[in-house]
Amino acid sequence: MSVVGLAALAKIGWSEVTGNHLKYSKFGVSSSSPQPQKQRFGSISSRNGMLLLYTPAFLAAASSFFVLPSDDLRFLLLKSALALHFLKRVLEVLFIHKYSGGMAVDSAFVISSSYFSSTAFMLYSQNLTLGLTEPSFDMKFAGILMFVVGIVGNLYHHVLLAKLRKEDGKKEYKIPKGDQTATKKSVRILSKTLIGDDGRVYACSDNDFFSFESNGSIAWSVHMNFKCNTDFSPVYSGFNQMLVLAENRILRVLFPRNGTKSEPELFFDPGETILGFVVSISSSSVYITVKNHGLYAYNMFRQQLWIADPKIERFGYRLGCRKDYDNCTFNSRPVIDYCEGSIYISNNEGELYSLSLRGTYYQWIQDFSLVDRFFTVTPGNNGLVYVVFPLKSLVFAVDSFSGDILWQKTVGPLAETSASAPVVDSKSWASIGSLDGTLYSFSRTGELHKIPKNADTDSVIQIEPLLDCSGYAVYFSQTKLEGKIDHVIEDYTYVSAKKPETAVFSLVVPETRSIYWSQSYSDQIPGLLLDEDLQHFVLDERIVLAFVAASSSGNPFRCRSKHEKLSSSCSFSEPKHLDIYIGNERAIIWFLLFEFVIMVLFAALVRFCFIFWKKKKLQDRPFSAFLDKRRLLHRKSRDIDKTIIRLQRESTANESTVDKIGDLIQERENVKRKLSSTYSLGRDIDESKSKLKDYVLPLYGGGSRSFFFRNRENESITIFQTPRDESSSEESYRDQHYDDVADDEHDEDDLDRKQKGKLLAHSEGSSNDGDGIASSRRSIYLKKRSLSLTTN
Repeated sequence: MSVVGLAALAKIGWSEVTGNHLKYSKFGVSSSSPQPQKQRFGSISSRNGMLLLYTPAFLAAASSFFVLPSDDLRFLLLKSALALHFLKRVLEVLFIHKYSGGMAVDSAFVISSSYFSSTAFMLYSQNLTLGLTEPSFDMKFAGILMFVVGIVGNLYHHVLLAKLRKEDGKKEYKIPKGDQTATKKSVRILSKTLIGDDGRVYACSDNDFFSFESNGSIAWSVHMNFKCNTDFSPVYSGFNQMLVLAENRILRVLFPRNGTKSEPELFFDPGETILGFVVSISSSSVYITVKNHGLYAYNMFRQQLWIADPKIERFGYRLGCRKDYDNCTFNSRPVIDYCEGSIYISNNEGELYSLSLRGTYYQWIQDFSLVDRFFTVTPGNNGLVYVVFPLKSLVFAVDSFSGDILWQKTVGPLAETSASAPVVDSKSWASIGSLDGTLYSFSRTGELHKIPKNADTDSVIQIEPLLDCSGYAVYFSQTKLEGKIDHVIEDYTYVSAKKPETAVFSLVVPETRSIYWSQSYSDQIPGLLLDEDLQHFVLDERIVLAFVAASSSGNPFRCRSKHEKLSSSCSFSEPKHLDIYIGNERAIIWFLLFEFVIMVLFAALVRFCFIFWKKKKLQDRPFSAFLDKRRLLHRKSRDIDKTIIRLQRESTANESTVDKIGDLIQERENVKRKLSSTYSLGRDIDESKSKLKDYVLPLYGGGSRSFFFRNRENESITIFQTPRDESSSEESYRDQHYDDVADDEHDEDDLDRKQKGKLLAHSEGSSNDGDGIASSRRSIYLKKRSLSLTTN
């Protein structure tokens, strides 16, 4: 076992000498290197990695008291020393060490296995020596003394290292200089601030993130493992959390819940310089510009959505980076137009891009290189995008839909970085401060308001104005300088001064130029009545103006939420619809209407054909036979009508004539029924249930035939009897004449229904005494019935 351990140590030592360091070696490449090494099996946080190193060995030493019980003093000292050593390491990991990077998984596994195996081998070896003769020279007490001195010295060494890294939070250790016991007042610089809807001010300083009340007192703070970038303000990402840029990493800071603080999480670490980022709460996405790489889109679960590059080719044509295609990169932080759902970003050639939030769809690209390559972009959320050229003192208004330049204005000299971005209120007035001490406000159409009209020549506005909580007014700060001098060289204006004297903070409504509140403060700003927590920070105009706006000093307007302010500004946006028709629109409308009518007629024709070809008379039978049958039935109907008219014109209305008219009427009804059902041009109608409803039903009563007629309108019933005579032979001949028209078995059914519905029938067995009376009554009734049927 000793040989195995010695061989392992020799191999690791030789690897360190030859330069093949362990990934967690003291001589390994630091994570602060500009080109961080990618780990083959991934990496974990340093805290978790060190816990993984020492916990298995501690558990092995602690379990030895139960697995290997013994009363031997030497064995007890060994087990106690191992357990105490690794317990101290675990406690140092939890409460003393400061962490700044990660640990490779494979290195953590190797080191943890080494510690665990060494502990196990020592315990096992000592267990084998039990019962052997003890050495004559006792070294127990000397070993105890050396162990105590070593473990206390190691603890003190780790405490000193933790204090050295606590100074500025950087990864490397710095050698202390001078008297470390001397104390001095701590002065810290706050980053750019963010004023939340809750009225609090959020900022970070060094390795701490702060939430301030509007009076300057610290509401809560969270320690971070990385030093924040003071040039960027925190960004609210929804769900009570903030995203902060620290050492080219984006950290997620969670708000405390029930007084419990959470350690900031690492959200994004590209290993390269981050130029800026922005959050879209509506789409739960974060858009990050990485230097020399492109624009990255991530969701809140840290999953990559897409990557946009400034170099675009469509159908062989370059849409961006036309001048220097190889060296073209994005060089600005992205900004979002929440009304249009667009991202705006520029490249190093002076081109402005408009991208969709949902993907790498480029809506338009505007080239400003002829004006200047350095500019700032501010979405107005009102249908306009404001492009400001600080060196040229120019303000451009660009249509957010098409990218066209709507108007351009000249303002006073601008600061190169701090005050070159305008602020847009809910009335679509864009305000920007100038080094001539004037606040320039532009309406959506380009109308200019100067506030104040006559500014002091010794004053400047060198920080960005801030929107008040209502969205209608703007806070701005004017600084009065001693010995201010303006120098104009060619097209550029340079401003120089000795020192600032006073600062004037004001609240103004750009639309009406009304100043609602104004107050002057000296260097000590005694009138602000800010909390003493701010005495540990540098209070410049930027910080003071943030707390003035957060406390709504002199503000008569009702505060509104960010959503309400955004809704007001978006209402000024005039949506434009792309007209794809280039001809006569009226002719196109008529053509579409004609096309619609044709489609409806075609659909009706298809439906008719579908129904028509399902008729029974067309199954297994030629279409010409069906048409011949329809023509025959129509001709038959006309013949019957002519015959009925001829018989009605005859002067004699005897019994034979009445019988003929009744039979002809019934035959005509049968023909019409066929034409409207089986031989119609529509679907077949099943009349099996109702075919006898409107017809006469005969009742047979022995020697004579009895009939009843039912009138559906007045529900009257007439019953009569008729004797049988020799006219039945004539009726049989007439029936046979009309029935010969039928050409299939279905006509036989029609014949049965016709015979059942005859208006006259003859019966046998009538007496000679009643023949005259019955014949007279029958003739009168049937004459009236035939006349009524013909009129119907």
